[in-house]
Amino acid sequence: MENLTQVLSQPNPANIPNRQDMITKIVSGLMSGDGWLSYSSLSCFKSSPKEFIDYKLKTRVTTDAMIYGSMVHCLVLQPELFNERYLAIDDSEICSQIGGAKPRATKVYKEWYEEQLQQAGTRAIVDTDDYKNAQVVAWNVKTNRASRKVLSLCPDREKPIEWDFMNFQFKGFMDGAGSKAVFDLKTCPDADRNKFQRDIINNSYYLQAAMYLYGSGIGAQDYYIIAADKIGGISVHLLDVHLLEYGMKEYEYLLGRFNECILSDRFDESHDFWSKRHDGIFVAERSYKMFEDIDK
Repeated sequence: MENLTQVLSQPNPANIPNRQDMITKIVSGLMSGDGWLSYSSLSCFKSSPKEFIDYKLKTRVTTDAMIYGSMVHCLVLQPELFNERYLAIDDSEICSQIGGAKPRATKVYKEWYEEQLQQAGTRAIVDTDDYKNAQVVAWNVKTNRASRKVLSLCPDREKPIEWDFMNFQFKGFMDGAGSKAVFDLKTCPDADRNKFQRDIINNSYYLQAAMYLYGSGIGAQDYYIIAADKIGGISVHLLDVHLLEYGMKEYEYLLGRFNECILSDRFDESHDFWSKRHDGIFVAERSYKMFEDIDK
C-alpha cells in the first residue's frame, strides 16, 4: 500500500499546469475589480471551492444536456440567431453506409465528422433529432397559457446585467425582463410541478432569482421560472417573496464564506470546506420530519 508521501508526490491528472498561479490570478482579479462573479460561479462555490476554480478555469465538461438547454433557449428567446449558433446534422445515412455495431468508432465516420466540424466553424453541432425535439419544446413554451402570459410580461430577452455587491463585481443574463417581472427558462428532466419545485430548492434557483432581481435595477418584484421537459411538460412557477428573501440572505452568506476562502487560501478544497468539523467530516443526522410518523 502506498504511504501518504508517495500519494502526494504523484502528479494529479486533474491539475492543469501552474494551477496555483492561476488561482492567485483569479482571486487577484476579483479583489481588484477586474474579475467577475456570476450566479453560475457562485453556485459552483456553494458546492465546493474547487468546483468554483474548475468553473473559472473552464475545466468542467460541457454536457449534451447543457447544449440541448441552450438550443431550446435560443429557439424560444432568439430564434433568428439559431443558424448563427448551431448546425444540425443527421449521421444516420453515414452510419448506415458504414454498418457494423459501432460505426461512430470507425475512421470513416471520424473523417466525416471532422468535415462537419469544419463546416460548422464556431457553431455548435447538434443532432437533427434533438433539434426537432427542441423545436417542439420551444413551441410548447410559446403556446402554453401560463408561459405565454409570462413571456408577454417580459419583452426584453437575453438582457445582460452588471452589478456590485459586497465589493464584488457580478455579470448575468436575464432570459426575459419587463418593468414588473423577470423570468428564467429551464429545461429539465421532468416539469412536474411538485418535482420541479424541489429542483428550485435543490439547484438553488431561488438564489439566482434573488441575485438577478437585485442586480437588474429595474424594480421588478416578480420572478417566474418556466420549466420545460422533452416530453411536452410545461410548468410555470412564481417564487414566493419569503423564498426570495432567503435567497438574498444566502447570497450574503456565500459571499462572506467566499471572503473567508480568499483570506485562508482554501480554493483547492473540495466539499470538506463546508464541514462544521475541523477534520472536514460530515455527520449524517436523522431528520425529525423524516421520522415523525415512526415516532408517533
